[in-house]
Amino acid sequence: MPVKSQDTIKQATIHKGLVVHDTLVKADTLETTADTTFKYLKHSPTKAALFSMALPGLGQAYNKRYWKIPIIYAAIGVSAYYLRRNLKSYNQYLKGYQEFSNNTDTSASTIARINDDVNKIPLINLYTDKGRALQFYTNYYRNLRDWSYFAIALSYVLNIIDASVDAYFFYYDISDNLSVKVKPTILNTVGTYSAVGVKLSFDIH
Repeated sequence: MPVKSQDTIKQATIHKGLVVHDTLVKADTLETTADTTFKYLKHSPTKAALFSMALPGLGQAYNKRYWKIPIIYAAIGVSAYYLRRNLKSYNQYLKGYQEFSNNTDTSASTIARINDDVNKIPLINLYTDKGRALQFYTNYYRNLRDWSYFAIALSYVLNIIDASVDAYFFYYDISDNLSVKVKPTILNTVGTYSAVGVKLSFDIH
């Protein structure tokens, strides 16, 4: 009887130790999960997107991706430069086309004055049918103007998306610890035959 009592006490003690150990492991897991959740709440993708929406590049600064800021402003700056250039040419050809096509005065002096004004517009003096040339270049630069507006809008939107995505992956450990190893190996096939092949090993630390 005494031996059985001691065995019972030992088993109870071991069981109790296992229960306590298991409880500690679960507590550590919960603590790690809570800490990770706090980090994600602390660095908000929504906040990064709002920053970039208010001022392009501000979200990238919030994410500490400072090297992206010059790229963003270069994209917007180049698009704005071509917008200004295409808009100026569009207005020039549009004004010439309207003046040429809306003229109802058939006097020689008026026609000569209009032709002089139109010939000052680049490339128009090379055409005999000035009306069609003015219409063509008006439509051409209007399309370029619209594409320039689109390029600016696209740069702005991509700036917001980039800031939000960077903020979402801010606490992910994206490093060189992901490695791929290629080495020859013997592959087991159906039956008693084997074949030589290549094995890919992915190591994630």
